Order: sequence, then structure tokens, then C-alpha cells
Amino acid sequence: MIFRQLFDSVSGTYSYLLASRPGGEAMILDPVLEKADRYCKLLQELDLRLVKAVDTHLHADHVTGIA
Repeated sequence: MIFRQLFDSVSGTYSYLLASRPGGEAMILDPVLEKADRYCKLLQELDLRLVKAVDTHLHADHVTGIA
């Protein structure tokens, strides 16, 4: 299992990348829009294919990266 906790220091927000194995499907929880490039780079490094992005709650401190 792949689990990465990612932190955006500007908004103080934690996001999470989850996948079952290298080369498999992945999901991101609570992505921050300004960190989209970081997420894409990490997905590429781990040879993962993003299939889901989920917001677990509303965020007043940042714009969601779901879009």
C-alpha cells in the first residue's frame, strides 16, 4: 500500500495520496488547487493513475483541487 501525507504550508492543509501498489490506481483526499503540479509529479514518480479525488469536508482556507 502507498500512503503519502502531503502538507500545504500556506493554508496549513493536509492532503493524502492513497494507492494499493506502484503502477496501480490512486486517489487523492482533500487536494489543494495550488499543489496540482506537485500531485501530478508524485503520481508520475510512483507510476500511478489518478482515478478519484475526494474532498472530505469544505475548506475555508483554500480552493479545492478537485477540478
